[in-house]
Amino acid sequence: MRTEGVPAVAIHSGKEQSERLWVFEQFRHGDTKVLVSTNLMGRGVDVPKVNMVLNYDMPKNITEYIHRIGRTGR
Repeated sequence: MRTEGVPAVAIHSGKEQSERLWVFEQFRHGDTKVLVSTNLMGRGVDVPKVNMVLNYDMPKNITEYIHRIGRTGR
């Protein structure tokens, strides 16, 4: 995304937990507008004012899909 001029941050298992927390806080506080994540962020994450979730690859089942997008738009 950055190569296309879209500032973004990422969370994935290749990052240390402390770095993932820091990146998430940047997103949660609105310091960055785009967060790219693996399924690590799929459960129990509630961020106010998230208005869109894009799935690069679709989940294998409906339960996983609901966990990915379920808190958006509350």
